[in-house]
Amino acid sequence: LARSPEKNICFINIAGGAASDSINALFLIQQENPTLLKNRAIEINVLDIDTYGPAFADRCIAALKAPGNRFNELNISFKHIHYDWNSTEKLEELLSERKEWLQICSSEGGLFEYCSDEVIIENLKTIYVNSSEDIIIAGSLLHDIKIVDAGIIAALKISTSIKPRFLGLEGLKSIINKNKWKLDFLTEGNPRYLIFALKKESLK
Repeated sequence: LARSPEKNICFINIAGGAASDSINALFLIQQENPTLLKNRAIEINVLDIDTYGPAFADRCIAALKAPGNRFNELNISFKHIHYDWNSTEKLEELLSERKEWLQICSSEGGLFEYCSDEVIIENLKTIYVNSSEDIIIAGSLLHDIKIVDAGIIAALKISTSIKPRFLGLEGLKSIINKNKWKLDFLTEGNPRYLIFALKKESLK
């Protein structure tokens, strides 16, 4: 943001639901240096097959833009794009349209926790080919099943009928080794999740 004050910002949130990660990212930037968000167009694009989460996100952003609230002075817009991660055409279209913008892609509780290797690889390939050179992908994934506490596994079985996968760090590394991505950031310490960021490996 500091290096490119003239560029607009495009958040691309795959399986983004209520877009909490994108909204919180803006909160953190405001806290650190609010001038970085001024005089730019900011888009939050949620790509999700669900409608309830994105509808809630839209209402949250509208409330945050109201007079006296956090986003009141920001030029921020929200868009829900109906997206099935098994078919990446809409992702490709959005990336291509916003290639001259600063692009920040994320998937929290989504792509890396529920998809097969093949689907993750296809989405990463689509992002790589159609995005700006300095794009960042941030995501969350579950630890390898061998190191997750048994109580967490049991709780997941009870709480959801949709079965997440325990991809783990080695699983992530195996996937990105088949693409032109590099692991740029990793935070451990959580007994359930890993949080990571990817950048294009061609960047120095």
